[in-house]
Amino acid sequence: MAALVQNAWEAVQAAPLLYRAAPDVPRQLSQAQYQAVLQSLNHWPSLSVDTLCTTLAAQGAAVGYVRDMVQHLLDSAPQPQSALQMTVLVVNPTSEEGEVEKLVLEALHGGQGDIFPHPWQMGSSLACAFRKAIRHAQSYIQSQGLWPPQVDVRWWLAQWRNHVRLRTLELAGDSLGGAFAAGLGCLFERRPVERLYAISAAVKPDGSFCGVGELPVKLEAALAAGLTQVIVARNQDFTGVDPERWGWDEPETGVIVLYRR
Repeated sequence: MAALVQNAWEAVQAAPLLYRAAPDVPRQLSQAQYQAVLQSLNHWPSLSVDTLCTTLAAQGAAVGYVRDMVQHLLDSAPQPQSALQMTVLVVNPTSEEGEVEKLVLEALHGGQGDIFPHPWQMGSSLACAFRKAIRHAQSYIQSQGLWPPQVDVRWWLAQWRNHVRLRTLELAGDSLGGAFAAGLGCLFERRPVERLYAISAAVKPDGSFCGVGELPVKLEAALAAGLTQVIVARNQDFTGVDPERWGWDEPETGVIVLYRR
C-alpha cells in the first residue's frame, strides 16, 4: 500500500501544470521537501488519507488538490455537494476552428477556498492567461461574499453534446474567464443556467467583462450547435461577425447579448 501512495504522490509531482492552475499553489517542491514527504509515508497503512493530505500540505502542496488527486488515484474520489454546467466556446489549437464545450463546476466541502482542475485532466496545458482568468473570476466571487467557507471548486471540460470528458486540454487564452465568474456565482447561489446560452469574454478582478479574440470562428461553432445567444463584453471587436446571422442587444449590465437571427 505504501508503494501505491508513493505512486500517487509521484503522479501529483508529475502534474506541475495543474499546481499552477490553482491560485496560490507553490511551485515544484525541492528534493529535500520531496524526501520529507516520502519519509512520512513509512507509517502507512496506519496513515489515513486526511493525515496524508495534511502531511503533503505541510510540505507546500494545496490541500484540496492533493486530497482530490490522491483519492482519485485510490478510487475513492469525493463526490461534489453541488454542480453546474456552463456552455462555453473555445478554439481548437490544431484546426483553429471554434468548438462548443461544457464547463463543469463542482463544489467540494471540507476545502480551503481553492479552485483546481479535475485529476482526469492532469496532462493538460494551461497557459498563464488562462490561469489568470480563473484567479480573476475567483477573486471577484469571493469579494462579493458568494464563495462559502471551507468549499473548494473542482472544474473540468466535457464535450457539449454527449458529456464525455476531455482528458487533455490546451487552453491558452482568457475567454473562459467570464464563464468561470458567472458559473461560480450561479453555482453558489444555486441559480439555473440556460444550456443554449454561452459566454465568451475575459473578466477583470472587479467582475467586468473584456473583449476576446477569434470571436467569428466561435460564433460559427455556436450556430452549428444550435446556440441561441452568446454574451460578450461591450468593448468586443466585432470585425468578421456576420450581421445577417447575428443581431445584438445592449442591456444595462455592461455586456452585449448576441442572438441568432
